[in-house]
Amino acid sequence: MTEGRASRVGPAAAAALLRDPELRRLWGAGAVIQCARWLDILSFGVLVLEWTASPLAVALVLFVRMLPLLLFGSIAGTLADRLDRRRLLVIGLSAICVLLALGTWWSSDGEAHLPLAFGLAIAGGVLWSGELPMRRGLLAEAAGMDRVGTSMGLEQLTSNFTRMIGPATGGALVATLGFTGVLAAGFILHGLALLMILGVKPSSQAQAKATGPIRILGPLMEGWRYVRTTPILIGTVMVTAAMNLWGFPYMSLVPVIALEVMKLGPVGTGLLVSAEGAGAFIGSIAITLAAPPHWFRRIYSLGTLLFLAAVVLFGFTTTPWTAAACTALAGVGMACFGTMQMVLILQGAESHLRGRALGILVGAMGLAPFGFLQFGLAASWLDGSTAVVLVAGIG
Repeated sequence: MTEGRASRVGPAAAAALLRDPELRRLWGAGAVIQCARWLDILSFGVLVLEWTASPLAVALVLFVRMLPLLLFGSIAGTLADRLDRRRLLVIGLSAICVLLALGTWWSSDGEAHLPLAFGLAIAGGVLWSGELPMRRGLLAEAAGMDRVGTSMGLEQLTSNFTRMIGPATGGALVATLGFTGVLAAGFILHGLALLMILGVKPSSQAQAKATGPIRILGPLMEGWRYVRTTPILIGTVMVTAAMNLWGFPYMSLVPVIALEVMKLGPVGTGLLVSAEGAGAFIGSIAITLAAPPHWFRRIYSLGTLLFLAAVVLFGFTTTPWTAAACTALAGVGMACFGTMQMVLILQGAESHLRGRALGILVGAMGLAPFGFLQFGLAASWLDGSTAVVLVAGIG
């Protein structure tokens, strides 16, 4: 790594990454997958609340979406170190496309389909648990570790842009086309991602991986021991676990608060959620273009604190404008947290253990279902706003 290349930051560095067709395909696939994910998270929450009028049911549908990250994240990371990541991504995207196509056909009668929503939420969670360590691992390797800050900043910037587009689009689809429209949009987006991944050429590393024996338990335990004894890795994993227990799951109560406190419909709820994406998008731009490497750890920790403080303030709001301001501020904190958790893991792990480190990080993200349960139960016992203040305050 040359000093000149390592110091490249700003628009020129991001543009240089996107001139590489392989990087462009991996980045584009991530963009549409994440847009579909945020669309589903908002839409399923609104629909389940409409079908059941239960805040706990809304929390449960997000619980089952996130649970596969805890159960399969570490395994997926281990497989990412042992098998061809591109091939595994193709298999996962093909499977979810088939399920979404069947779901679109099944839901076309216009009736409520609660079991189908829960089943597809689980399938989406399984894809999420594998997509993150596999595709982002491929992206980091293609960009090079000397440009990992720029590549992950660009990735997070795109993720946060989709957090603006996905929920707003999801709210509009729920209002106009219902469940069937949401599933059809998901099928189209995942199909586009599949075509992009098919265009990525298998690497020589992938061929070497495919020739070795497939073992899970031994390599998995090796990865756990390595992360546990590496301070930057275990610290990042622990902060991520805390955020997913007491911070990020507040989104499950946004539809509840929007309906009960602010009297908003699906479109207004989608726009409220999109405000967080807007703040995160702005924060990601600043990080991608200007964040110096020696500030990465500070950005991670201070961004986490900013996010939790903004979520607590959101719990006190009663008007759409103040709520949008709080969620936008939370978005800035989420951009700092989300970008740097990937950068710190990728920089801190040795290359042959990088997939397992990412998988363990996904496992920490998989604690979010228990966060959703906390928020949902607290909202059932108290109310949505009080639940957000209480649980995020603990965070």
